[in-house]
Amino acid sequence: MRESTAQAAIENAIPTACELYDEARFRQKLGLAHKGTTFTAVAHETLSHLRLEMDAGRGRVSYSSYISVIERYFLPYFGERHLETLTATNIAQFEAWRNRQMQKIPKASTLNTFAAAWTKLLDTGIRKGWISERATVPRLSTRGEKSTPRPAFSKDEVDQLLAYLETWSVGGIKPAGKEMRLLLRDYIEILRHRGDGALLEPTRMARE
Repeated sequence: MRESTAQAAIENAIPTACELYDEARFRQKLGLAHKGTTFTAVAHETLSHLRLEMDAGRGRVSYSSYISVIERYFLPYFGERHLETLTATNIAQFEAWRNRQMQKIPKASTLNTFAAAWTKLLDTGIRKGWISERATVPRLSTRGEKSTPRPAFSKDEVDQLLAYLETWSVGGIKPAGKEMRLLLRDYIEILRHRGDGALLEPTRMARE
């Protein structure tokens, strides 16, 4: 790696160069990357990577949730800090702030989403060489309240859902999205009749 001393005179450049060298050796000894990168830079690189994966059709459905978590919570809170300097106390303070923003105690499933998005950030930092694999960065907690199952749908709700699916299922922009809408409608129709003894109507999947 190369680093400028930003000094015009040699007598000023020499001591500056020595300080830069000593700092690089110190960071290497601690297992840190040679040059720290702000949280914002790591976050934007991660967002870009996630969106590219989604556009290429390789991204998971959960990627959109990761993007939302990074943009709504991680970036506003951590901003110009450095991942490698964060402590367990910093993480605990963030989690308290996040809960205040959400105005509730997150469920375990929500905390898993936050933890997975955080791991994506760390993976990006390591892949780009901004964080050393030896650096110890605290993880987010995944301990939360268990989710409460939703009550069964009423007949009126089922009728409304099926009526809405008639037009929604034939929409979409990208080919993959159009196929997923049709497939989801098939799943809903199958689940609707599952276990009640009713005959299954032929689905679009079967007809095709």
